Amino acid sequence: MTNSNSEQERLKKLRDSQLADRDPGVKQRHYNRSYSVKSRRMNRKLTLKGILSDIPHVYRSAFSGLVLGLLVLWFLPQYWISKFAMPAAVFCIIVFTGVGAMIGNALDLRDNIRDLS
Repeated sequence: MTNSNSEQERLKKLRDSQLADRDPGVKQRHYNRSYSVKSRRMNRKLTLKGILSDIPHVYRSAFSGLVLGLLVLWFLPQYWISKFAMPAAVFCIIVFTGVGAMIGNALDLRDNIRDLS
């Protein structure tokens, strides 16, 4: 008798959870919340920090890597007198830009996951 009751209780909980998953109100509340956040963001004053925060991380991080690579290109041939200094500096530009883009992509993915939950 208790086995039958526990099975019925389990099926009732499963049915309730499935109905809750299909509830259109959940999606509507999520949309309304994200819309209100975006509309509040639109009504803010225009500042340099706000402009930079709207640029995706993938571009900002890749640009930061490019700047770091250009600094290496500037300083490495001055301190390392060799015919390999310039190719090494160009290689550093490529690597730093690529690593910056990968880190920026990971940060954008993190933000997208945070927005979904």
